[in-house]
Amino acid sequence: MTKDKLGLLSITLTSCLVGYQLFLPKITLAQAQSLPWSELYQTDLSSDNTTEPPARGRTGGSRGSVCPISPAYNPLAIPLVWSNRPLFMWQVKEGEQIGKFELWQHVTQDVVWSKPVSSSETTLLYDGEALQSGERYYWVLFNENSVPLYRLAFQMVDRQTRDRISSELMTIEAQLQEEGASAEAIAYAKAEYFVTRQMWADVLQQAYNVENPSIALTDFLEITRQQFCSG
Repeated sequence: MTKDKLGLLSITLTSCLVGYQLFLPKITLAQAQSLPWSELYQTDLSSDNTTEPPARGRTGGSRGSVCPISPAYNPLAIPLVWSNRPLFMWQVKEGEQIGKFELWQHVTQDVVWSKPVSSSETTLLYDGEALQSGERYYWVLFNENSVPLYRLAFQMVDRQTRDRISSELMTIEAQLQEEGASAEAIAYAKAEYFVTRQMWADVLQQAYNVENPSIALTDFLEITRQQFCSG
């Protein structure tokens, strides 16, 4: 099959795995440079119509100086995360001086991972030992004087859920690779998968991990800070 013909194919996959249905966007390779990333904040693909974009204006910290983005604050439940090497994103109030990021084990509050950060840094990709399925952690930001500014809990999915999600993501990737999809199109499909489960930290990680992102994806990452922190 020629590349031109592949470009006309609508890449779609609907598969039932252990009672769950996978929904993929109907996209063509010709649209690879205009994937509707920004529409993920308006997407509702869940069967019970409960999927909602992250809330705006959820600031935290003792002085409201930190807005968590990934994993984000959720007033109704501790956010669930699939990736065992998650992405951390935040925004700080202008003038606030940040000095350190730490990851704590929830029960013991032992430091699992620590990194010096500056006020200009607002994104970290965890590169320590894989976080444990089913465990709860805190991520903590400190100012330059090592005073905690913000602490937020998140929960790793349990092993069974992690294995199921991993299997479904592999199915998505294999199908789209067979159809000739780009790396960004595959990342978009995986991000949309996580949108339907309201797992926004994993949505953002799929977007963040794309090399040489399109303009649409770059814009999506930019408006993300407004989506989570404006209002």
